[in-house]
Amino acid sequence: VFEYLGLPLTLDLDLNIVIRDRKEKAVRAYHGMRPFFTWKFVPAPIKMLLVKSVLLPIATYGCELYGMSIARLAPLQRVIDHALKDILSCGSSYCRKAAYEELRIDCVALRTAKLRTRAFLKWNTSRTTISELMNQSFKCSSATWITGTKR
Repeated sequence: VFEYLGLPLTLDLDLNIVIRDRKEKAVRAYHGMRPFFTWKFVPAPIKMLLVKSVLLPIATYGCELYGMSIARLAPLQRVIDHALKDILSCGSSYCRKAAYEELRIDCVALRTAKLRTRAFLKWNTSRTTISELMNQSFKCSSATWITGTKR
C-alpha cells in the first residue's frame, strides 16, 4: 500500500481500502467537532456550515475514483448522519431525507455522483494523460472506474 495525493492505493487498486481510509479520517474529524455540534449556544446553521465545508470534503476527497456506489459509500454516509443527529439533537428515529432537505445538504452519494460526473467531463477534454486514457477503448472483462462512468 502506498499513498498518492493522500489516498492509499494498492497494486490491485482496491477501492474498499480507500473508503476505509476516508471513513477513518472523517470519523476522526467528526469526533474532534462533536463538542461543537452538541453545544446548545451555537445556532444550527453555523454547525451546518462546518459540516458542509469541513466534514463532507474530508469524507468525499478522491470520490472521483470510488463514487456512484451507494453500498460502498454507506460508511461515509453514516458519519455524516451522526453529525446531523448531533446538530439536530434528535435520537435515532428521525427522517433522514427530511433532515437533509431542511438543512439543504446533499447526501454523500449525490455529492460523489456530481463530483465524479464533473471530473469525467473536465478530464475528458484536458490535455493530459488521463484524457488519453479515457478516450482510448479499453478491453477488460472487469469494470473500471472509467467504464463505470461511461455507462
